[in-house]
Amino acid sequence: KILLGQEMIIFYDDIRNNSKQVPEYPVQIESDLINALQAGDIQKANHYLKQFINEIFESNLNYLDYQVRIGKLLSELAFIIVKEGESIQAIYNKQTFLYGRLVESKTREELETWLRHEIIEPIARLIKEKRSAHGKKISDEITKIIHNEFDTDLTLDMCAKRLYYSPQYVSRVFYN
Repeated sequence: KILLGQEMIIFYDDIRNNSKQVPEYPVQIESDLINALQAGDIQKANHYLKQFINEIFESNLNYLDYQVRIGKLLSELAFIIVKEGESIQAIYNKQTFLYGRLVESKTREELETWLRHEIIEPIARLIKEKRSAHGKKISDEITKIIHNEFDTDLTLDMCAKRLYYSPQYVSRVFYN
């Protein structure tokens, strides 16, 4: 369906069980994509998405293998949201079924555009907002400690220890 567009024809050979070697899932590209998302780098994430899509579509796969591979990627992306303590609805509260929307994609370009605009970029924004809010909370706590104890001998190590973070992390968050 994805390869042929809306006027889809599926041949028996495309869906029957055969013993030919199936290309491996692009684990490293998926990992790079997820790392870019977690770093909040939308540009890199979009680059790796394009690379992932190219890798999948340049393989000689049947329709079901395409679905499984793209579905796995979508599941991994959804799991990022779960690990951030959010519901998938934080980025995707459409009325259509998430995986159904995946299957509805008619072309490679449509699929990539949908993943980019409806999944990748919203996840990156969500992560960036959460990290920014977390950083603000830490900065506010340090400011409060400094304000309340300005007349004592405070050090970065002492503040970090009270907040249960490393001094390097607190320094990076507070001074940014």
